[in-house]
Amino acid sequence: MNAYKKKGNLLFKRDGTCQVERLPKNLVNHGSLIDEKTLDEYVVFTYLYSDLIKYYAGQNTAANHNAWRKFLESDDTVILSLILHTEIAQLRSPINNDFLVLKRKKGISSENKYTKRLLRILQELMLLMDYWHRNLSRKNNVKLELQTLITYELNDRVTLLYSLLQQWNSQLPSEAFVKFCAFLESICKEGVPWKLTTNTLHEDFVSDTLANNTISTLRDLFDVILSSLLNLQALAKESYPNTLRSQRHNPQNALLIAFLRLLRYASAHINQIPQRHLDFYYKEVLKLGNQEVLKFKNQPVQADRVMVHFQLQEEINYYLLPKGTKLSAGKDDGGRDILFETDRALPVNRATLSRIHKVHQTIQVHGKDGFLPVGSISATTCS
Repeated sequence: MNAYKKKGNLLFKRDGTCQVERLPKNLVNHGSLIDEKTLDEYVVFTYLYSDLIKYYAGQNTAANHNAWRKFLESDDTVILSLILHTEIAQLRSPINNDFLVLKRKKGISSENKYTKRLLRILQELMLLMDYWHRNLSRKNNVKLELQTLITYELNDRVTLLYSLLQQWNSQLPSEAFVKFCAFLESICKEGVPWKLTTNTLHEDFVSDTLANNTISTLRDLFDVILSSLLNLQALAKESYPNTLRSQRHNPQNALLIAFLRLLRYASAHINQIPQRHLDFYYKEVLKLGNQEVLKFKNQPVQADRVMVHFQLQEEINYYLLPKGTKLSAGKDDGGRDILFETDRALPVNRATLSRIHKVHQTIQVHGKDGFLPVGSISATTCS
């Protein structure tokens, strides 16, 4: 068992004053920092913050739209940052709950709040993917993957859903279904990558079959989108460093990225404050009440200890390993050799364990309620 797990109940009782009981390497390493934002998080923060800043055009009149956002769009670093921080996983639970309700109701209703919510989420996801596709550069890997996903995985399914909703509208016109069909027509009218395909077979269904097929198609569409978007996020994470080295940024985006990368030095300095405060308190404080200095000092470096197993060659039956023999344990992160040294002479032979004897005895005393166990002793011998 890990030594730190064994001492877990002592870690906070000692208040971090005992070096042996501290978590490695310092109290603040990998803990809560003052500024934990990464570059992509700062990009997303700037993108969202632009919603709060009004742009004043001529005659000192404020624009009714977010004019600042136009400066950030059409940039791979910005769009990949947005993809990385889109909470796709959080959508699964409400979507699954809505489908469970529809399944329990054994039907789909245009006026049902669950149906409306699913169609609204689907519309937002399609608009989101369309926004990413339009603003990524032509040769970006994420854009190519997104275009393949929409062309070969989603368009046929969207067309089938469109056909089913049109059948609903022909039987019982619904405002929610009519609006969603109009949305599909408008987004597909813009061309690549969305398209209502003509090679998907559609047939007329009776009411019960139409309901089941609509729910099934809608469910299948969500499953493909959510799983594919998680793959897109993984690809975006892999491609992100390349966008920082790109020479294709617009001037304003290049300036923003350069500023945010320089901001890391200020963040690193701020994040040193907890450690500096800790060092000051334990190493520099001159008085604690009427008592003299804390001024703790670190213990000297202690060598690691390891268990080593030796095996003799076939023609040798006995060997005395001298004290101070150096043993190689590979290299550290800096490429330096890791060496251990034997602390005493070690006889190496072919002796092996043939038998282990273990005795355990419970000690009991006689009381008014009979014999009560008060302790135990045990011993183990090897031969």
